[in-house]
Amino acid sequence: MEKLEKSIKKRYLLFVSSIIIITLTALFIVQSSISSQILDSKLISVAGKQRVLAQRISKIAFSIGYDDKQEANINLLDNLSNVTKQWDSLQAYQQAINNKKENSETVAVLLEKNKSYLNKLSASGKNVIGQSDFELLKAELENITEFEKPYFENIDTLISEYQKEGEKNLKTLKLVIYSLAIGTFLLLLGGFLTVIRPAFKKFLFNLKEMKSSNYELEASRAEIKSNLSELRKLKTDLELKEANNKIFIEQAPTAIAMLDTNMCYIAASKKWISDYKMEHEEIVGRCHYDLFPEIGDDWKANHQKCLNGAIDVCDEAPFVRLDGTVQWIYWDVRPWYISEGVVGGLIMHTGDITHIKKKEEEKDRIEKILEKTNEIARIGTWDVDLIKGTIFWSKVVFEIHELPLDYEPDLETAINFYKEGESRATIQEAVRKAMEHGTSYDVELELVTANGKTVWTRAIGQAELVNGECVRIYGVFQDIDKIKSSELALSKAHTELKAIFNSGTIAIVSTNADGIINHFNHGAELLTGYSASEMIGLKRPSSYHLQEELDRFRIDIADLYGKDSEGFNAQLELSKNNAYDTREWTYLRKDGTTLPVQLTLTSIKDEEGELIGYLGVSTDVSEKRIAQNELLRKNQLLTFAEKITKMGNWQWDVVNNTGKLSGGMYEIYEVDLNVTTMGGFDDFFKFVHPEDKEKVGLHAKASLENKVFENNLVHRIITAKGNMKIVQLLGEVITNEVGDVIEIIGTCQDITVQKMSENKFRGLLESAPDAMVITNEKGEIQLINKQAEKLFGYNIDELLGQSVEILIPQRFSGPHQGGHRENYFEKPHVRSIGEEKELYAINKEGKEIPIQISLSPLETEQGVLVSAAIRDITAQKLAKSELLRKNHFLSFAERITKMGNWQWNLVTGALKWSDNMHEIYARDKNQIDLSYETFISFVHPEDKAMVAKFVADVLVEKTFPNNFIHRIISSNGELKTIHTLGEVILDDQGDIIEMIGTTQDITEQKMKEAELLRKNHFLSFAERITKMGNWQWDVVTDTLKWSANLYGIFEHDVTDENLNYNTFFSYVHPDDKAFITRFIEDAFLEKKFPDNFIHRIVTSRGKIKTVHFLGEVILDDQGEIFE
Repeated sequence: MEKLEKSIKKRYLLFVSSIIIITLTALFIVQSSISSQILDSKLISVAGKQRVLAQRISKIAFSIGYDDKQEANINLLDNLSNVTKQWDSLQAYQQAINNKKENSETVAVLLEKNKSYLNKLSASGKNVIGQSDFELLKAELENITEFEKPYFENIDTLISEYQKEGEKNLKTLKLVIYSLAIGTFLLLLGGFLTVIRPAFKKFLFNLKEMKSSNYELEASRAEIKSNLSELRKLKTDLELKEANNKIFIEQAPTAIAMLDTNMCYIAASKKWISDYKMEHEEIVGRCHYDLFPEIGDDWKANHQKCLNGAIDVCDEAPFVRLDGTVQWIYWDVRPWYISEGVVGGLIMHTGDITHIKKKEEEKDRIEKILEKTNEIARIGTWDVDLIKGTIFWSKVVFEIHELPLDYEPDLETAINFYKEGESRATIQEAVRKAMEHGTSYDVELELVTANGKTVWTRAIGQAELVNGECVRIYGVFQDIDKIKSSELALSKAHTELKAIFNSGTIAIVSTNADGIINHFNHGAELLTGYSASEMIGLKRPSSYHLQEELDRFRIDIADLYGKDSEGFNAQLELSKNNAYDTREWTYLRKDGTTLPVQLTLTSIKDEEGELIGYLGVSTDVSEKRIAQNELLRKNQLLTFAEKITKMGNWQWDVVNNTGKLSGGMYEIYEVDLNVTTMGGFDDFFKFVHPEDKEKVGLHAKASLENKVFENNLVHRIITAKGNMKIVQLLGEVITNEVGDVIEIIGTCQDITVQKMSENKFRGLLESAPDAMVITNEKGEIQLINKQAEKLFGYNIDELLGQSVEILIPQRFSGPHQGGHRENYFEKPHVRSIGEEKELYAINKEGKEIPIQISLSPLETEQGVLVSAAIRDITAQKLAKSELLRKNHFLSFAERITKMGNWQWNLVTGALKWSDNMHEIYARDKNQIDLSYETFISFVHPEDKAMVAKFVADVLVEKTFPNNFIHRIISSNGELKTIHTLGEVILDDQGDIIEMIGTTQDITEQKMKEAELLRKNHFLSFAERITKMGNWQWDVVTDTLKWSANLYGIFEHDVTDENLNYNTFFSYVHPDDKAFITRFIEDAFLEKKFPDNFIHRIVTSRGKIKTVHFLGEVILDDQGEIFE
């Protein structure tokens, strides 16, 4: 048997060895064949690449021939050299492969031919560079065409040879595979006969041996059965123990869960199930992480540590559930053991403490509300430790004392804050009794804060005694100033209101519900000329109003509330809507004269809201009207200046680096005001021409350092649309009281075409109504009206009880103010202040306001008060200031634009010229005896008739056309061309009473226009000579503009002005249309216009022309192409 086994093993080894040898041989042959196939495929690919490179060489050679730019030809020659090198590299690779092969003479010949043809193509391409002789250029291009075709035929033959060789290698591979398959089959058959047959005999022998072994297995089986019985008993004991553990866990009063090493539930207590809302879940056997998918990786990592023997304990942590709710829990996670050192899983003991956390949050919220309530009620706490000698104040106590939180008070300094006199004596006595006898106290006292403000406070104190000795005093402290002020205000309200009605600076008229006047104060007597006895109980306010204004008021209010104005009661409707009306009216005075006033009309209602009358408060606005009219006249002159000069003005706030620009500035810089806002210096500076940035920067620096704006700053700018302009700036540096530069203002003129931009200035500021402020002899504010709230920006609660000094600028306040107040209260009388000397008030924002004040004494139960009627004269001050500023701008405009303004009074015949008008006419400006004859004497003799007719037409038509341009001869004999703009002023009867306007010397502009026409003529002449035209394509609107010569190049109808891109594209040669489309797409993507835009067109007459386009892409502010 052993001999047979050895024989079988030898045969088996021989059989396996034969199989391995045949397999390795087959693999080697197949791998070799595959490598040959890959090499053949690569050679075919290389030949194909050579064909593509040859096409590129030919294309580059032709491009060199068509491009007459030296720089472009150099680039093309570099490309030709690079492509040729690539071709040579592939040729060398083919040659190297071919040298290794046998019987490859045909391929070698083809490769040599390729090399020869390519050298000729490359040489011809290089020869066309710089070739100016057309015949030689043509010959070289024909050579390229001649060599190109045989080269491609030769390369196709080479590819065919490679394909044949590949097919031959494939046939050889098939033959080898068939041979190997037959040999393998014969080998397997021999192996079967020599190896498997003896093995079968051995199998029969082994079968007999197995029968004898079965008897021995039966005996072993019985023994195993006995052992299994013992194992079942052990299993039963283990399951019983596990069941007891499970029962313990399930019935535990806390949240406990038992998990195995796979984190699957073995048991869980009812508390666990209820805490985590799993009453309807079957959790035993399920994975902990499936039931709680919201558990993060950090908790999972901790669980793994516990499975390795660690213990994880946490007192509180938020557990964000899958539905977004948050549970606050604590946990104790530790392993349980099957046997010593063997972890069977985890025991988790947790608790839901969400309700505890909610109570804590509720407690915090209540404490915050209480703290906020104390702040709102202005209640603070304090504590004096008499043993340590320290004092504690809460935040509100510091705020009431107007002290910083880091201030450290002591008992003496704390008591010294109480107002000297009764208040301080009271608190000292209360503290003494508390310290000596433990007596608590609750007192209301006046306190003087760290800022000198007097406020009413309430102090409540409680003593703490130890062994009969006071060791601590504590309590609360409240700001009750508003409450006390309200009490005082209520007691004197009637008297103070009466003082307001008797004020002499404003007119106050009240009526009953039927409109009959029942109160007519002294101010009303002054404004209307009527006495109170003539009006009260007898007349209505309509008696001194113009009927047309009453009708207008009725119609306006009716329109406001959507009512029919016929039979409409405007006052009653305002009362129903609890509204008031403020507007300007004209009073018809008793003597027949009229007076402009600003009147506020409102209703008077009782405590139940029932209408009991009407109240009107009015002020004289005559001075405001005069200032407005003068300002409007100056605005007209400035508007004329801007129309004729195309100028802009600017303001630069140096402190905040912000600016204001007129519309003309945006026009000059071609910036869309609706898209971009120019503000600070940087917004302006980015438009400065790069070559002028240094000059402009140095000028700005010098202006700030020297505090003088050097005139005639001329520089270039690049506008938002890419246009270059030349601008001239004039300016003036504004400094504050200490000499620091705060603002620079000026004008900017586009002097590229000598025109100024139109500038719009801000309108007049609305004037504020008069304000009433009533103070006591200490200067403490007792009452203000709504006009005062509006004027100063404070509400009534912020000012009541405050010193009147809060409304006075610091430079006017000081010890002397108290002396003035004492002098006034010694001899109180009606007095007006501010009519001769300027007075200023200051509002909540710290802004000073020019004012006039009328003081009136007032006897009350609390003593003498003073009623101050405060009139805001900001409007008048601003009007004067604006008038001066506009005069500055007008002066700048005239100097920079050679322009002057004039006035011709047709009633008196007087003519007025500005200084620059005299300079235009070269006339002595001290000679002021001007008339129409003076003007006409300067008119050029050939223009006199035209000018006379123009003036006569203006007098008839009563309008002044804008195109009044004529010539004059100045006093020094200089011939000038001037442009005049004007406006006709009519009286109430429609008759001309005055003409005003501006005149500009446009001699230089006319000369430049003539020069521009001459240059345009030369440009047109140059285009005709060079067969060139120019074009513009507006991409946004798809409109195209051609010069006259471009019409000629395309032979297009010159009368057709409706051109667009399709017009151009329709002329493109059919073979070039795809090229043009790609070119335009690339230009849009790259946002630039390449120089080599050469293609063919077919004109309208059928001629084929080659054209060369040059262009430039214009981008908008967002970087998008628009032209």
